[in-house]
Amino acid sequence: MEGIKNRLTGAKFLILPSFWLLLFFSLLLRVSYLMGLYTISVLIHEFAHFFVAKKLNYKCKQITLSAFGAVLYGDFDDIDRIDSIKIAAAGPAVNAALSIITVALWWIFPSTYVFTEQFALCNTVLLIINLLPCYPLDGGRIFIALTENRCGYKKSLKIARIITLILSVILFLFFLTGLLYKLNFYTVGLFAVFLLLTGTNETKFAIYQKQLVFDGYKKGLKRGLEKKCLVFDGDLPLKILLKKLNGNFFYEITVICDNNNTFILQQPKINKLLINYPLDTPLKKLNSEK
Repeated sequence: MEGIKNRLTGAKFLILPSFWLLLFFSLLLRVSYLMGLYTISVLIHEFAHFFVAKKLNYKCKQITLSAFGAVLYGDFDDIDRIDSIKIAAAGPAVNAALSIITVALWWIFPSTYVFTEQFALCNTVLLIINLLPCYPLDGGRIFIALTENRCGYKKSLKIARIITLILSVILFLFFLTGLLYKLNFYTVGLFAVFLLLTGTNETKFAIYQKQLVFDGYKKGLKRGLEKKCLVFDGDLPLKILLKKLNGNFFYEITVICDNNNTFILQQPKINKLLINYPLDTPLKKLNSEK
């Protein structure tokens, strides 16, 4: 579906087909009211990320809504560690505030309990889920930002992805156990699949690009390769470097970081980085790679 320009924020708002599919099933199962509350809670959560990111002067391009929730996209490749924590924490903080306000209303106006119980539950569930130290959930991003100074970005990301994999397997086993006892744990199974797919996600095109570079480099070594030097800003992501590579050359990459400090990456190390790091990793974070 073509993106719709949001007049309030200036960001593109895109609804994916999976959301409409989930809406269709919610109507069949007569739980559309619950889905409506969930959608509102998710959008408020994501717009909290958006407004904090805008306040910190990051460019936000698009908010995508799908069956798995909403995702904010923008120019976050060079994001500061503290800013990353602020933006990631904004969503769960708003869900926590909404849950507390809703429960407080029950004490002041007890009759609102009937209409707002599920809304409080939706926000509480979103709060708990997003604080899990799983990548790419908010908790995983906060975990990486808090530990990367001590462990390094690569190790922090690896730990977060291991946690994500373990939790997704546990949840999926919980889902299968529920099937044996005829219990309705379908949402648990869906969430387990979501964690598994997003925690290890890499586009087919990126994999194809990598394979071209690796295969061309190996074949070229047998006949000799021409050396090619390129220079990149350290704030650019690894995927920009990948787009410039061609398997017919031996590359030497100079990366210019803050205060004009530089470091050099040569082809063997570049190949290693493409395997071990996500493609949205800023080049300046690769300086410590050995």
